Amino acid sequence: NLSIILLAGLASCGKHEEGYPVQDAPQLSTIGMVLDTFAHDCGRYPSSAEGLEALLKRPSSVPEAHWKGPYLDCDSIPFDRWGHAYIYCCPSRSTNKFDLYSCGPNGVSRSWGNDADDINYWSIKQRINQ
Repeated sequence: NLSIILLAGLASCGKHEEGYPVQDAPQLSTIGMVLDTFAHDCGRYPSSAEGLEALLKRPSSVPEAHWKGPYLDCDSIPFDRWGHAYIYCCPSRSTNKFDLYSCGPNGVSRSWGNDADDINYWSIKQRINQ
């Protein structure tokens, strides 16, 4: 199962470690890849209303035969290193398939993941693909 392989990058599920963006980048990257696995299995990404919880518990709108989860080996969705929930939005406000980001140390984003202290999945993915 691809999601088991991707979980290796989420070793600190819910634990906060020092190091920006050392801890958040791999965690965001792993959640992003797991979202892709969900979409592959279910034919779509979770909606904003379903949120990242759809990676742990099958949404009622997804047929049981399609959902291969839970996609994360955690009891709950992990937080960023400052203890804030990651922001997930689908459909995306940008040209991405979905938006996934940390609001950084202040816990606030005024630009949907593009503030100077925000850590967003699309920037991480762009660096990986270079």
